[in-house]
Amino acid sequence: MKRILCYVLAALMLVSLAACGSAQSDNPNVGTWTGVMVDALGMEGEIRDVFAQGATLELKANGNCTAIFDGDRANGKWTGSGSRLTLSIGGDDYRCTIDGDALVFEFMDDMNLIFTRNGRMPTSRVSSEPAEATDFRLTPNESASAEAPKPEAVMWIGRSVDMFGTQSDIEIVYANGVSIEIVDDGTCTLDFNGDSSTGTWEGSGSDMTINVGGQKYQTSIEGGVMTFELMEDILIFLEKDENSTTRSSADADGISGVSLADAIDWWDGEWYGTFYVYDTNEPYSDLKGTFIDVYAIIETEENGTGTVYLWSEDEEFGTVMITVSANDRSYMGTVAANGGMLFDEAVHFGDWNIDPFTCKYDNMIEIREVFTDEDGDWFDYEFLLRPWGADWEDVSSADQPLYYSWYMGVCGRPMLEVVREAGEMNHSQIR
Repeated sequence: MKRILCYVLAALMLVSLAACGSAQSDNPNVGTWTGVMVDALGMEGEIRDVFAQGATLELKANGNCTAIFDGDRANGKWTGSGSRLTLSIGGDDYRCTIDGDALVFEFMDDMNLIFTRNGRMPTSRVSSEPAEATDFRLTPNESASAEAPKPEAVMWIGRSVDMFGTQSDIEIVYANGVSIEIVDDGTCTLDFNGDSSTGTWEGSGSDMTINVGGQKYQTSIEGGVMTFELMEDILIFLEKDENSTTRSSADADGISGVSLADAIDWWDGEWYGTFYVYDTNEPYSDLKGTFIDVYAIIETEENGTGTVYLWSEDEEFGTVMITVSANDRSYMGTVAANGGMLFDEAVHFGDWNIDPFTCKYDNMIEIREVFTDEDGDWFDYEFLLRPWGADWEDVSSADQPLYYSWYMGVCGRPMLEVVREAGEMNHSQIR
């Protein structure tokens, strides 16, 4: 329970647990509810910003219930009917309210988790003015003045999180990582889980402050490690990017003119890389540890729309529709999924949000997500892709493709020509 509480506080500054009570077989609330939103102090965010593997509640007709948060399971009891329910677990009672097509799970005052039966945004909470999502996008602060280059002015990469004295790898809490770019003109860019914005910083070394949206975050650098105090008892530890050089305002301005066409050109083409499964629940346990080489073709249009085709030598993964966007961080821009099929399930808008700038390697696409099927079963996967023809010499041997030696002998030729000549499977939609 403490582990769950810590992770939620770190992600959205809220907490949760789950479930239970007795019910009648004809109670309309019986069934499986899938978490879709978090509402904390009137601010809303997606459930997967908090629980990378999702959250579900199963209310059974015999009065038992099961809650699964981020893969952690808890059993209990539930009672009630109509719009008022009580879920009991571990000696604690939690009130739930049925609001239209949504189940609102009340953890404490002003902290709710929102569930629906179909895993989609509840219609009872859709309005003509969409709610402002809660995340770590930072509000720019233009008060900083330019300064001479400083040793702090580099890219810092998150390595671990300490929550109430318990330390975990950064990816356990933030699947897409954390980074802080310090620029010598007093500005900074902070990226939490793929969401980035700018702020300002002041001070130096062991006494720094990062200013964001009217909030001040104490930060210090000692022994090559940056400590970012997200809140009391929650610390994020970052290390200098090994490939980082001093960030000046000229560096930041140098990419401000990047166009959509530049980003489209980078994404369009043939790609080669790896597919790895980090973790699964029981139904997908045979997939855990899977590591194979994969092919991809990305076709883009002038308006930024495009299609990603993914397959391996003997398996077709799917076809994902994307939108390419330009930004001021790099010439590569970003990509968001907006449809298609992957692993035989529908892809929804925003299921992928890819920013190559945050990837652990240069000139690479890193897709790290959790796939969940219609039954709520899941696996945590990663694609690493580089343009066909590029070498992987800067990549650790653990991340290099299994057939990298073979690849280096053929990558000077068109990828589809090589695939066909080798007699390997081609994507069904590629001719």
